Amino acid sequence: MNQPLKKYFLIGLCALFVACNGTKRLPPGQSLYTGAKVAVEGEGKFSRRKIKSEASNAFAPRTNKKFLGLRIKLMIHNSVKDTTGSKFKKWLKYKVGQPPVLLTDANPEQVSKVIDATLFNMGIFNEVTRYEIKRKKNAASILYTVHVHTPYSISDYSFLQGNDSLSLMIHESMTDALVIRGNDYNLSVLKAERTRISEYLKDRGYYYFKPDYLVFKGDSSVTAKTIRLVLAVKPDIPDIATRKYYIRNIYFETDFSLTDTTGNRDTTLYDDIYFIEKEMIIRHRVIKRSVFIRKGDPYSRLNHNLSLSRIMSMGNYKYVSVRFTEADTTPGNYLDAYFYSTPSLKRTIRLETDMVSKSNNFFGPSQIINYKNRNTFNGAELLEFKLKGSFETQISGDYKGLFSYEIGPELSLYIPRFIVPFRIPASKSPFIPRTRISVSYDYSHRVEYYTLKSLQLTFGYEWKGSIKTLHRLNPVSINYYAVSDKTESFQEMLDEDPTLARSFEDQFIAGMDYSFTYNEQLYTLKRIQFYVNPTAELSGNVISLGKRVFANEKPEPGKPPLLLAGNPYAQFARASVDFRTYFRLTKKTTLVARFLGGIGIAYGNSITLPYVKQFFSGGPSDIRAFRYNSLGPGTYIAPDSVDNFYGQGGDYKLEANLEYRFPIIAILKGALFIDAGNTWLRKPNEEIQAEAISKDFYKEIALGAGYGIRLDVTFFVLRLDLAMPLRKPWLPENERWVVNDIQLGSPSWRKENMILNLAIGYPF
Repeated sequence: MNQPLKKYFLIGLCALFVACNGTKRLPPGQSLYTGAKVAVEGEGKFSRRKIKSEASNAFAPRTNKKFLGLRIKLMIHNSVKDTTGSKFKKWLKYKVGQPPVLLTDANPEQVSKVIDATLFNMGIFNEVTRYEIKRKKNAASILYTVHVHTPYSISDYSFLQGNDSLSLMIHESMTDALVIRGNDYNLSVLKAERTRISEYLKDRGYYYFKPDYLVFKGDSSVTAKTIRLVLAVKPDIPDIATRKYYIRNIYFETDFSLTDTTGNRDTTLYDDIYFIEKEMIIRHRVIKRSVFIRKGDPYSRLNHNLSLSRIMSMGNYKYVSVRFTEADTTPGNYLDAYFYSTPSLKRTIRLETDMVSKSNNFFGPSQIINYKNRNTFNGAELLEFKLKGSFETQISGDYKGLFSYEIGPELSLYIPRFIVPFRIPASKSPFIPRTRISVSYDYSHRVEYYTLKSLQLTFGYEWKGSIKTLHRLNPVSINYYAVSDKTESFQEMLDEDPTLARSFEDQFIAGMDYSFTYNEQLYTLKRIQFYVNPTAELSGNVISLGKRVFANEKPEPGKPPLLLAGNPYAQFARASVDFRTYFRLTKKTTLVARFLGGIGIAYGNSITLPYVKQFFSGGPSDIRAFRYNSLGPGTYIAPDSVDNFYGQGGDYKLEANLEYRFPIIAILKGALFIDAGNTWLRKPNEEIQAEAISKDFYKEIALGAGYGIRLDVTFFVLRLDLAMPLRKPWLPENERWVVNDIQLGSPSWRKENMILNLAIGYPF
């Protein structure tokens, strides 16, 4: 860069900095508020980090937002001067931009009082906060100095017990007390202790009891820096809060609506529950399995919440509530329970669309039509029908004008209970277990190569251990696929590569599989969220055992595979894990890290994994700088004479992704990402000159990076990712890094290296 250009560049950079700094257009005599800090002074034993963290929560107001150290929103606000008659300018100035936060907006005296109260609640009773305003030109910050001492600790904790049944019940609960002798005094713990006791009582019939009916009394005169706590029931507690209540009648309105006031409903008694409805939508015994409130039992808050959770997890209601009223006509302490449930739509249809670009220059859309019936046989059974289809054609190349296509219907029935040949004790989980029966068919035609037909039958179970854990076990999973309409060129490829031929032969895949999902993304306020999904699959072992026991046959190396119904059966073990961490850096920015690993081992009746069970790399939700299924295994790359229509799979896979997600404007989001990984073979494939995995496998890692734009409207995300390779594993070892070869201005380089991925939903 020559000297004049450098000069203008520096001038422009300084002008940008001044504009972004936001102090040029402040009102006369005002200062931009740039934030606050806490300084901790004092003697004794205390946690400076904890005190600073708690005190900083009292800071107000929040300063103008920064991005890379610059106040971009403030700059936008200041750049729009006159908004008269322009809705766009008003939107840009006040919605996209942000007005300056001034020092006069801050109230340091009030913040100091809040800090004092916060530390008092932590056992620092004699704390005093002072503040000092730090000015720098047109900006100002505030320094809060807190003078602290060793927090008061709890020397003793007891309950002032009476002889009534309520006091005896509270005394029983004290074995699980949250207030511990020797711990620092903390008001939050005292509040939690009152809530714990209240919930304990509510689970044992004390329906009207509240935490506010308990009071703590403290004595700090016994020993220095200690406090003695005594818990007592307030003397003016209402009489109804001291009574233990029992359930009398249970009413369940199955089609409640605020707009329907006709009242034309029938009442039917089934097993102590009165069902109120125009017509029976779901069989009463099915609903009864999800109601844990029983006639004659003491009221239980646990069973109250459990019933609501189970009814909602049926998937047939969009709203469920329960109201308890005193049964005035029955002597004693009794409650009537009234359930009000509003049904969801019984049938729904959803359409998903995606676009795929492959390494063989094929491009085209794919769609999934999803139909659901949530109450198929009046027992809350979910019938789901999916129809997926895709269409691909070459924009340019030898097969321009020709096309590949795929169509696959799938029918699944979810039954809201376990169907097993033995009795299972009733579970008090808030989630309903399900039995899943599924049958699917897939018809896939690859232009100028083959037609693949696949029929799959699955019988299994799904259940949730908690709101964040999901188990799927399929003890029966049978898949038969056959390859037909092989072209001469494809048959020549199979003849030249026996390993490839075995992976494409007609065969049965019969076995079992299990997957577990742990997902914390439902906890939206959690700063660090984890997602873990391990899976495991076994195939062919039962068939192989049957062959040995009943036919005295066993697979032998070098001999043709054993047959089932005239076709070979696959025998293998396969496992994978998908681990993700979501770091919420700010309210609207997230850093996502993902690791994915997999291994498959063919043995017994198979010398290679079936093609549909192999691991692949590259694609819109994988390593985005490389085309669909085009990476690996290892340093292998398909020669120019091969269109790589099927992708070359591997037995091992490693992948790592890092993505920074941030807002741009309104529903428009952005992302910066880097992807790395590859696949490898367990054994070398001499026919394609692909080596087996070695101790130097890490030298064969592919690397790519890019930028993404997402149109995020919560229920729908349209994703556009543009990526380029940084490391190509098929090049000579000392030439694999291609960062220095980047030529964004070269059309030929962009055509060969830039990959545009269009997809629906986030990649992970």
